[in-house]
Amino acid sequence: MLTVDVYHGGNFVPKPLVYFNPLKKSVTGVDLKNMGFKEFILQLRKLTKERCTDVYYCLQNRSVVDGLGELRDDNDYVRFLDAGYANDFKINVYIDEYQELAWSGLTKKKLVTTRNSDTL
Repeated sequence: MLTVDVYHGGNFVPKPLVYFNPLKKSVTGVDLKNMGFKEFILQLRKLTKERCTDVYYCLQNRSVVDGLGELRDDNDYVRFLDAGYANDFKINVYIDEYQELAWSGLTKKKLVTTRNSDTL
């Protein structure tokens, strides 16, 4: 089972790219392999009360600048799970509710393809 730290309610800020002033919720004890991409996004919406239109992931031992990957479809979801399981079962998720990342100057080519704590 993965431990997923979900960061939401914050903003991506450029130079250097960071996710500023987020709320954090931890998801533990859920078998994400038995959940598809769409179901995962629905669970994120319930957990954060946000639309979860633009969702990204990053390994906990990497910076957002050099380790950010998109979660847009089932293929991305498989890469997300593989990365988390290969990284001591830990991974971060960032919700870009205001689409700040698109304005930060970070292009899709640079994306890796590979306060409170609650439990889902």
